[in-house]
Amino acid sequence: MGQELQKRPEGHMIIDGIRSSVRDGPRLYAEPVIVSRSTYSQYFMFKTPAGGPMTLKPPAAKQEAEEKPWMAYARWSKTLGSSTPMLCLFYFAYAQICWRPGPLISLPTPGRPIIVVNTTSAAIDLLEKRKSFACRPRFPMVELLGRQNNVGFTYYGERLKRMRRALHGALNINIVNDTWISLGHPSVESNMQELIGRFTYGRNPDDEYIKVANKVMHHTGEALQPGRWMVDSIPALMWVPSWMPGAGFKRWAMRAKDLFIKMTREPFYEVKAQVARGCAKPSFIRQALDKLPASHSSDDEDVIMCAAGSLFSAGTETLSGTVLTFLILMACNQDVQERAFQEIVSAVGRDRLPGPKDRHALRFVDAVVQEVHRFNPSIPLATHSNYQEEEYCGLRIPKKTWILANIWAMMHDPIVYSDSDKFLPERFVPTNGTTPPDPRTLIFGFGRRRCPGVHFADAIVYLVVARILTLFTILPEIKDGKPCPPPLDFATTAPKPFKCRFVPRPNAEELLSTVGCGVNRKACKALQAANNRPPGADRLTPRCAEGVISDLLNNFEQCSSATRRGLRLSTSDWRQGTTAQRRRCHDEHATKQKWRKKAPLSARLARTREGYEEHTSSRWYGLGRRAHVYPPGPPAKPLLGNILTIPRNGAWTLFRRLHHEYGDLVFFHGMGNTVLVLNTMKAITGLLDRRGDIYSHRPQFTVVGELMGLNRSMPNLPYGEEWREQHKLAHLALNATAIFSKGQRTSSPTHDCETSERIILSVTYGLPIDSSSNPYVTHAEATMRMIGEAAVPGAYLCDLMPFLKYLPSWVPFQQEARRGRYMIEHLVTMPFEHVKKQMAEGTASPSLTQHLLGLEKPDMDNFERRVKWTAGSMYGAGGETTYAIILVFILVMVLYPEKQKLAQAEIDNLMGEERMPVIADLPHLPYVNAIIKETMRWHPVIPLGISRSSGQDDTYGEYFIPKGTVIVPNVWAISLEPNDKYDPQKFIPERFLDPTHTITDPASWIFGFGRRICPGKALAENSIFVVIAALLAAFDISPPEGGVTPTFGPNLVRYAIALSLPLPTLISNVNHFSFPDPFKCNIRPRSEAKAALIERRAAQCKL
Repeated sequence: MGQELQKRPEGHMIIDGIRSSVRDGPRLYAEPVIVSRSTYSQYFMFKTPAGGPMTLKPPAAKQEAEEKPWMAYARWSKTLGSSTPMLCLFYFAYAQICWRPGPLISLPTPGRPIIVVNTTSAAIDLLEKRKSFACRPRFPMVELLGRQNNVGFTYYGERLKRMRRALHGALNINIVNDTWISLGHPSVESNMQELIGRFTYGRNPDDEYIKVANKVMHHTGEALQPGRWMVDSIPALMWVPSWMPGAGFKRWAMRAKDLFIKMTREPFYEVKAQVARGCAKPSFIRQALDKLPASHSSDDEDVIMCAAGSLFSAGTETLSGTVLTFLILMACNQDVQERAFQEIVSAVGRDRLPGPKDRHALRFVDAVVQEVHRFNPSIPLATHSNYQEEEYCGLRIPKKTWILANIWAMMHDPIVYSDSDKFLPERFVPTNGTTPPDPRTLIFGFGRRRCPGVHFADAIVYLVVARILTLFTILPEIKDGKPCPPPLDFATTAPKPFKCRFVPRPNAEELLSTVGCGVNRKACKALQAANNRPPGADRLTPRCAEGVISDLLNNFEQCSSATRRGLRLSTSDWRQGTTAQRRRCHDEHATKQKWRKKAPLSARLARTREGYEEHTSSRWYGLGRRAHVYPPGPPAKPLLGNILTIPRNGAWTLFRRLHHEYGDLVFFHGMGNTVLVLNTMKAITGLLDRRGDIYSHRPQFTVVGELMGLNRSMPNLPYGEEWREQHKLAHLALNATAIFSKGQRTSSPTHDCETSERIILSVTYGLPIDSSSNPYVTHAEATMRMIGEAAVPGAYLCDLMPFLKYLPSWVPFQQEARRGRYMIEHLVTMPFEHVKKQMAEGTASPSLTQHLLGLEKPDMDNFERRVKWTAGSMYGAGGETTYAIILVFILVMVLYPEKQKLAQAEIDNLMGEERMPVIADLPHLPYVNAIIKETMRWHPVIPLGISRSSGQDDTYGEYFIPKGTVIVPNVWAISLEPNDKYDPQKFIPERFLDPTHTITDPASWIFGFGRRICPGKALAENSIFVVIAALLAAFDISPPEGGVTPTFGPNLVRYAIALSLPLPTLISNVNHFSFPDPFKCNIRPRSEAKAALIERRAAQCKL
């Protein structure tokens, strides 16, 4: 069914035979349909092959293409017609995508046409033979990072040609071959030993240069992710100020740009200065500068500088992916590995390692290299663009179309490579004189964009493969006594982390010891240790492989200099040289150390003309600290980041799962917010305890904080002098000594029978709590509910846009803020004035407020204001925590009655039935105390603690933490840390009584950390002990008929992270704490004597 796109004068176009229905999805119609031109973002004139159109539903396409788009594109090509060489363009019709069959099929990316090339013939026709396709698409995010001057991203033109000419002069095949032949291989063998040692003995690469390269590639990879950055679709966003909400991409790019600039410029100018002084060593930069005419411009130097800066960043990630692919395939294909080893023994022998000259004799090894490249191309999609309109097979390709060369599909084309899903190196061994195309002709790029370092990369991969096969047997992991090959599960450029075993071959130690260099001797000792160790599995990750390739690049050098050979000799060999040689070695070594502390990777790469400079154990720390690599976290979306991955309820369980995937730190960002979740006590102690000056701040609210005045209370005060003064007052009245001296009051029957909120009011103000209708109690509860509702993120737009606080008072949120301010003022002022009045009359009961007001201070007005707000802060800080812990205790007593019996027996042995427990009994009731600790550990009532905020930019390890980041201590993950003796999921108080097993007291993390630790901790612990001990002494708590299933409701928690994120999607509840769902239980007096004791105490309290 042929179809044509025809223009109409009135600005419309006719599509014959197809129409998009917004409600019903794509449909086919026989009659023409008139559609407004504005309906579509792009359109093509095309002809559809015979057979008629076919439809692929957009939702399925989106889901299929998210993780590995190159595989999805290949499948779509087969689905929509295997005879078509290309997939192409998309249309948008009111958010509905019309999928068209034929040579062009739509891809859901707004604002630009995209073509995916799936066959080798089409790729060669377009990308090799037509220079107009040598362009790169514009990546505004890459421009913000300053990477547009990198060879890989430079737009096609004279500047790119000049950079490629400079690189080709240093990396063409003749120079690479001459360099390898003249090496004599000592440095390569030495460093092969190091890289094999990393794989075999689990030593991760720790050289600072490798870390810098990883950061560079990581930033670049993030910037290139299609669809992640809204600025790529809307380039005008490049000019959005970095301080605006939602401009987190701009701030991220500014920080990353510093790394790229330093990596490119500083080494160039240092080498340039050495050239001017006449002391520069032979290098790419020196050679290029020497060739410049005397009247050259600054732009000529800039071309050389950018070309040098592109060298290292171009190869590390792709080569490391190839090495890891080779290792996992060898672990799964023992027959291939053995055949390659026998070829090496036959052609090279057993007395030396294979070198570059042996390559022509190792045809099967070379076939293994080719099949590794084919099976998992390190760059599955190559991106091009065209600078002018083109036509191909009757299809018009508009200017600036994105051309995605699907190298993965080409390498798995069943017509070209039979059994393309199987690893078959023998396909590249000529049998009847014919072999499939060499994958290396495609995997390094096309046409004028082909990688200039292709020959060097190919030589490295060959040596790595040949020498690993010579030295080691790669075996799968052993599970249950049987080999367990790793799954062939690949990420973008490399397999996902996997385990395998490296078994040294019988002559490996002898081969490695043939090079007389100190590094190899140490390596041989490590190899001996490996031979004596029990068999195990080594976990291989892309980071390890990146270190391997970086070592090769950083150690590949010309070895003709006696001075450089001396540098690699062991200490004993070095002492055999002449005094002059030793002095020259020392001076050159000192020069190298100084360079390494300053220069980034691109400079080291450019130091020698034929290769790369040797690296030592010295590390370059200066740039690493400025790399601004954020902690790991879930994948992000444009503008929204990954903040929406946080569920509305039970976020602590998600964070605990992410802890196993990403480590101690998990990072979230979006809408101008950054959140860091700490999952271990090590991380919490390192940040919140040891860096109190930075991490003692609280996230701030505009409405509930500034407008309602809650930022005057101690828990919400910004970290500073005012907070310190209030904290001192609270600590003075609530320290352990003061609380213990008031123990008899705290243990009164009133406290045992009334709610924890009234306990706090009584201790703070000495208020009578003999009635549930006490006006102080009812007003306090109403105020806390109001604060909880106002603090919900997204409740007020003013929290997202603080300048709205200047709107007139008649605006609704201003009226609500005024009412809230009155309620908060009334909450803290009314009981405070009541205590002052009683003190004047001489009738005040002992309390925190009465104690503080009795102190004499010079500035009494200011002092009284602080006392008022310190006392007013106590209710919200302690009431709900104590109440939640008591509820959890009652639940676990229902679930574990045997634990209740043991605690009651301990209480009865101590005091019988004559009295109720008091604070002084705590040291004599160890099992009751263990039950309390286990209750707090089994279900932390504040699962994510109380959030903090970073007061300035900071680093933790290698990760950067920006100023204003919300810090969330994941108390839930700490409470459930794995234990080799006791199951963390079970309620086992005995874990705290076991002298052979040390465990952290939950009180050390349930009440906060560092300088923000709760000053009422002692009061809370005593109150909890008295209430729980009294319940155990007086009552039997038992389940109802049918038992109880413990659940914690989804709408009963507003976790601490919500206190800082102005996102409406997180509005779900109004409570800070985690309570059990309502449950039934039986609570009965244990005996007649206990019932009589309870009645007497209740009568004394007028209850």
